[in-house]
Amino acid sequence: MKKLICTSIFLYQSLTMAHDGGHEQYQQEKDESFASLIFAASSGKIQNKVEIKKDASYLYIETNSIPSHSAGVGGRSPNTMQETSKSYRVPVNPKANNEPTQSNPNSFGVALNGVPFRPSTAEFWNNNRDWVEEAISSRGKRLLGLDNNYGHVDHSGLYHYHGTPTDFVRSQQKATRQRMALVGYAADGYPIYSEYAYKTADNPRSGLVKMKSSYQLKKGKRPSDGPSGRYDGTYANDYEYVKGSGHLDECNGRFGVTPDYPDGTYYYIITKSFPFVSRYWKGTPDDSFLDRRGGRNNGANNNQQRQGNEERRGPRQSNQEQGRDRRQGPPNQDRDSDFRPPHPPPHRRKDGPLKEIEIL
Repeated sequence: MKKLICTSIFLYQSLTMAHDGGHEQYQQEKDESFASLIFAASSGKIQNKVEIKKDASYLYIETNSIPSHSAGVGGRSPNTMQETSKSYRVPVNPKANNEPTQSNPNSFGVALNGVPFRPSTAEFWNNNRDWVEEAISSRGKRLLGLDNNYGHVDHSGLYHYHGTPTDFVRSQQKATRQRMALVGYAADGYPIYSEYAYKTADNPRSGLVKMKSSYQLKKGKRPSDGPSGRYDGTYANDYEYVKGSGHLDECNGRFGVTPDYPDGTYYYIITKSFPFVSRYWKGTPDDSFLDRRGGRNNGANNNQQRQGNEERRGPRQSNQEQGRDRRQGPPNQDRDSDFRPPHPPPHRRKDGPLKEIEIL
């Protein structure tokens, strides 16, 4: 693998944080521009370009969606990667909601190299969106043409991650000299880390350990109206959240201190087991990450076109059929919002159903 030629000033080195009611707050620095992060792509033909800026309210990420590492190695994506200009923004003072919000099929978040995290797929059994196929098996095997960084290219040419971006995580760990390295931000503004965190959430001296998800495979066989066979991780609904069985909550995160947030924050963890990347947001996502199905463009600085998950093999549903799907969105969603998730949550909580939110 070719060495990456990189010139960077990493985001975490440029931010200052202050504690505010249990959540992080960036020191206000209006119109401050962070250095561009420019990395050479493995082919040497297309370079990763991402610029990160911040004002008092938002962090803005402008990217050409080209990864900062080798892509395609170990995978068999039939599609060709293309430069895709994207504009994301995340709130610098995120707020946690009482109930989680399903993120499918939207981009859950974005890595600091500008590549989106999109853990779910558009593959489903027998036109039944309760049975969404997984891109990674229960044993960690990469499916659907994923490469060594658990990413691949959709039919529009957009490269995206379904799991741990291994090479990028290593580069972040090396640059920060921290095993618990910041790798990105979720659409609701909370930070994303990969695998390691403090053993005791509020004690940075407690040592780092690999975080364990609280999701487990269900036992027995799937119901008669679903796919045949036992619960084996082929589908998202093969898993269930078992509260307290791991370190993390249903959103695959927790509250605590981190190297970048010494006063504490909520943060997500990318795990090596399901859900890999969270399928739920703890807070309210910014519109710039949402799958658009018509209507006005709510996101500031958002030139983003409708993304969708493009790994689909099954037949597409008609608009009428999609309209019958049960929908869920952020709390207090604006009536004019473009948020239109086309299918219900991929799994159910063992301790009760998700809050139902009507999307108008």
